[in-house]
Parts: sequence; C-alpha cells; structure tokens
Amino acid sequence: MPDLPLNQKPYTNVPDIGNTVAIQGFIDADKDDFMNNTFRHGLGGNTNNYFANISSKKIDGIFDIINYGFAAVFSGGRLYKVTEDGTATEITGVTINTGIMVSFADFGDVGFFCNNSAILKWTYADSTCSFIADTDAPTDAIFLGFLNQYLIALKANSQRFEFADVGDPDKWLGEGYIAESRPDLAVCLFSAFGEILIPGTKTLENWADSGDPTSPFQRIPGTITERGSLSPYSFAQVDNSYFFIDSDRRVIRLAGRDPQVISNPFDNEFQSLSSVADAIGFHFNAEGSTKYVITFPDAQKTFAYDYKLDFWSEWSYWNHTTGTRSDYIGRTGCFIPKWNKYIVGSNATGKLYIASREYSKDEGTDIIPEIITSRVDWGSQNRKASSKLRIKIERGTNGVLDTDAPKIYFAKRDDGKKQWSRDREIDLGIAGDTYSYATFRQLGTYRDRQYRFRMQGAISTISRATEEIEAIT
Repeated sequence: MPDLPLNQKPYTNVPDIGNTVAIQGFIDADKDDFMNNTFRHGLGGNTNNYFANISSKKIDGIFDIINYGFAAVFSGGRLYKVTEDGTATEITGVTINTGIMVSFADFGDVGFFCNNSAILKWTYADSTCSFIADTDAPTDAIFLGFLNQYLIALKANSQRFEFADVGDPDKWLGEGYIAESRPDLAVCLFSAFGEILIPGTKTLENWADSGDPTSPFQRIPGTITERGSLSPYSFAQVDNSYFFIDSDRRVIRLAGRDPQVISNPFDNEFQSLSSVADAIGFHFNAEGSTKYVITFPDAQKTFAYDYKLDFWSEWSYWNHTTGTRSDYIGRTGCFIPKWNKYIVGSNATGKLYIASREYSKDEGTDIIPEIITSRVDWGSQNRKASSKLRIKIERGTNGVLDTDAPKIYFAKRDDGKKQWSRDREIDLGIAGDTYSYATFRQLGTYRDRQYRFRMQGAISTISRATEEIEAIT
C-alpha cells in the first residue's frame, strides 16, 4: 500500500489540471517539520475570543515599547496604550491618518510615529501626545528611522529624506538628502544594521553616518541594488534580513546586499493578482514559529513563508456561511517580549488577538486547514482501481473553548477534472489524545487522482494516508 504524497512542498506554477508533480498547496496548515502537518496558530484571547477591543476601525500598527512593557497601538488614527491584561487606554491629543500603516521610531522614553502625516510624539510617561512643534519638521512623513541619535523621516511622494539635530528629535533644520542614484521615487525607509535602507521603485540605496556633523549622511559607494518595489508596506525586517515584494511581483529576501528571489514556487499566485501596491507584510513570531506573512487586501489573499524550511503556504479566513475563503484576519502583528505573547491586529476592526496553537479558531470561528496532494498515478497511466484508502489521524485534544467534535473531510478528483467529489466526513469524537484510523473501500477507478483533506475543530492532522490499488488490464 503506497503512501499518498502529503509531505512535499507546495508548488503552484503549473496548470490546475494535468499536472503530475506539484502539490497545489497547503492552506492554514504549517509544515513545522516534514513529518507532521499542524494547524497554523489560531487567534483568540479572553471569553470574548479576543485580547482587546479598541475601536471599530482596523489596526494600523502595533509596537512593542521595550523599556516599559506595554504596546502602542494605532486604530482609527488614534494612539492607544495597551497593557498585558488587555486594557487599552487612549493617548489623547492629536490624531494621524486612518487606514494607512504607521511607521515607528523609538527614542528610549519617547516614541515617534507617522503615516503620511506630521510626526506624532509620545512621551511614554504621559497620557497625551502631540505633533513635533518645530515648523521645519516634515508634515508629510511616511517612514521614520533612528541612526546614531538622528531621527530621520522620508517625505511622501519624493526622493527626499530629512533629519533632526543629533540627539534632539524636536529640533529640525530643514535639511535633507535626495536618494537619486536613479530617477525613481523613494517608497520607504528603514534603519537597521548601522545603515539606512531606502527602497525606490527601481533601486535600493544604502546610506550611512558620514561622521561629519555638518553633512552627517552619505550614500555607501557600490551598494546600489538594481531591485525596486511598488509595495512600500510589504517590507518587513525578519531576523537579519528584509523581505518584500519587488516591482516584478516576486518576493525577495534581502540578506546583506544580496537580493534572493524566494517566491519561485508561488510566482504564479503573485503574478495573477490585479495589484500588489496594497501589500502588507509583517514578521510572524509566535511560539517558535517564525514566518514572513504578506497580505493583499484587495485580492483577499494572504501567504506565509517559513524561511527556515523554505516552505510556502496560504493563510485564510473561512466563511462558514458561504463556504469560501478570504484573507487572513490579521493585518499586522508584534511580539511583546515582556508578555511572551504575539499580538495580532484585525484587518476589519480595532480588535487585538493572541496568536497561539491553543486556539483552533479565529475569534471563535473554526479554522479549516486544507492539504491538496499532487496528482498521483503510481507510475502508470493505465487505469487502476482504488480498493482501499487508509488514513492515519493524529488526534489532539480540543483547543480553548472548543465543545464540538473535530472532523476531517476528504474529497477526490480524477483524470484532470476540475470538479471535486462530495466530501466524506470522519467524526473523531470529543475527548482525548489518541491516534485514529479511518478506512474507505471501493473508491472507483482512475488514471491519475488528486486528494483534498480538510480539517475542522480540535487540532487533528493527517499524518499518513495509504492507498491499495489494483491494476486494470
């Protein structure tokens, strides 16, 4: 009885029919190793299935205030202080734009924020915030960074970045530089690894502290990278690399000066999108799982890349009324070390969630992980009869707040057909850690076949599936 190919990497750059090699995909199922398939982390919190409910507006930024043990969160243009117990307190004073991702720079006891706006300043000990008062400070800042005691701001729709006086973020000199190695628009700015990275639509530039207080920054010679982006909010710093989607709609890992294309298995997915300009990327880092997550809100698609395993999957939100998927409900996320929690912000409301494998639901709604196998023909294009399919199921205990018995459904499609058969249900019962087996007989004849497994309820996974076939002469 040969094993079904459940543990291969997904690959989508092939036609949906006629392919005999590629797995079509993993949806809401992570491959933490090549032996066991597991749910992705669910999103929950208290008895209301969330950690905090801030407002009715989507979350535009979550930031760890390292020295103080709380988070700064933006929703509806307003700034909130969120503590470990989920209490949210509005920091009153001024507001910034709604619906645009926020950039943040931390200056120890003071934080600075912008999103195509004036620069908002919050002294963490205060209950109010304000804009930087200096009239020379930019009023259209889209990204902020700190480098060697300089607060730096990129101006919107330009190639220009400006900076405050050294050690004094409140004092601006009206001075700046033009990132002009090519005549392309600068789309974002980041400061890390002792440098400033300025991506444009066609190039990436690296700048550094020149050591000259009268002209403190200079482009680093020989570091221009011929790789641009039209998706400023797709950039995320993950460990020692930047991840983003470039202007050719390929996902790039920038390690040092070396841009590496990592999206080859999923390029067809990104190329088929109507637009990538709205992409939002963030570092997901919960309970040992570390991934680059990128969402395309207009297309309602979310993808996750496990860079340690070089493994792509799709994340989604399952609509139980329509039986369809949309994008993952997390718009952004942040690990708060002092809480030892990874917090995710909603793409539709002002709710925050804790990401954890304890949850098999997203805000009370079942996650429906899905694995679709490659088309298998067992080395022959002759017709064969499936006399027995035996499925081994690793059964976990119910997740937090789960009361229903978990279920697994499987369907099949044969010989290049696009229509799936009806789902067959496997009810696993409510209690206990256990292994389960399910056997199905006389599943028809085919030349090549594809299987789809969907899982609902407590964390239960298909660890092995074998098929007994008979050749038809």
